Amino acid sequence: MTNQIFLPYKSFRFLSAAAALAVAAGIGIHAAEATTYYVSSLTGNDHNSGTSTASPLKTINAITNAGHFASGDTVVVMPGTYYETVRLTTPGTAGAYTTLMAQPGAARPIIIGAPTQPQSADNYAAINIWASYTRVVGFDVSWQGADGTGINSWGPTAPDSMGTLRPAVHHVDIENNVAHDAGCGGINTENADYVTIRGNVVYNNGHLAPNQCSGISLLWLTDLDSAAGFHNLISDNLSYANIDQTPVPGQTYTTDGNGIIIDDSRHTECDGVVYHGATLVYGNIVVGNGARGIHVYASDNVTVANNTAYGNQQSSTVSGAVAEYSSIESGSVTFVNNIAYSRGPRYPTFTDDKSNHDKWDYNISTGGGNQLISPVALTIGTHNLAGVNPKFDLASTNLASANFQLSSNSPAIKAGVALGYTVPDFGGKVVATGTRPNMGAYSR
Repeated sequence: MTNQIFLPYKSFRFLSAAAALAVAAGIGIHAAEATTYYVSSLTGNDHNSGTSTASPLKTINAITNAGHFASGDTVVVMPGTYYETVRLTTPGTAGAYTTLMAQPGAARPIIIGAPTQPQSADNYAAINIWASYTRVVGFDVSWQGADGTGINSWGPTAPDSMGTLRPAVHHVDIENNVAHDAGCGGINTENADYVTIRGNVVYNNGHLAPNQCSGISLLWLTDLDSAAGFHNLISDNLSYANIDQTPVPGQTYTTDGNGIIIDDSRHTECDGVVYHGATLVYGNIVVGNGARGIHVYASDNVTVANNTAYGNQQSSTVSGAVAEYSSIESGSVTFVNNIAYSRGPRYPTFTDDKSNHDKWDYNISTGGGNQLISPVALTIGTHNLAGVNPKFDLASTNLASANFQLSSNSPAIKAGVALGYTVPDFGGKVVATGTRPNMGAYSR
């Protein structure tokens, strides 16, 4: 697959200037105590004030690392290429997120991180989110190095007054970015809660890192509180061609290279403190990844709904159970209204193994068979359409020509079950309450 990104069937939803200002007002960017700063690699100077487009700073870190950069401030990045590793360490608040955003209505700014840059850290990423109530919107991001990530949110866990481990970083929004060509992952979070990853394109990641990475990953989710409802949302993303090509150290196999993974929320690989919050994976398209399309591993309370997976399982070195969709060693995972189109009989569409209380219904699949063998309270509904072609307009792993909208005679049209979510699907549409949606990422 080419390294260039083509999206003939989905235009990026860049905000107009007026719309961006409305969004900014809604999240508190223009609150009286907050300041908006401007950065331009083309016309800026780090000795400028940065408080207007006429006097922008030259580098992003010139303001994000400054002592006067305050909670709820916004950095608007103008078009250009930024060779720096960005660190966001100033938290916002629930009513005023600290925001790093592309200039509305302008070309997408490019951030190229590298391990040789002064701001690079132990957890290498082009954009490092190390603070709560932080939003990153609208960038083209890559990482030049054997091991590193496009956008990464990380913070340690620490005991609260009752001795319960809580995340140091939470309420993170990562929206409308392009994350590509990183040695490790595209967009990752670790030890977080209340994560939103929405409207991004993530591709060509994972080729060089030996520690096994994926396109979009939520690793070791950690409870901030016990509030009901979905804490985390992964929606409206395109994740493709993320393939691990460097084996596990000392071995000949790889383990990951998934389009999307909810990874070890049970903390089996670290402190053993199980995460209880709920996660929704909705309206995504995952294509041509090395391992699984969407994978839930050692995690609980995940709903995977209205996604489209096509032609994943591309790697010849991946070990372990693979499929277009999978739940392994997990619990209370629901798969509903999804489309799975595998490469052929050798490539499973659905796999459920060593999990408990999982549910599969109203899914359509073609290619390989289903391997739903979990022994504990596995529910397989009567509305799955196995071995049925969903009939896309033009299915392909070549995204220069692919179109994953449903043909007019598709059996997946209005064949799903009403869910009542108000989250936009891949086409930006919301299904009306009580209306039966299509299966797949284009729910209407």
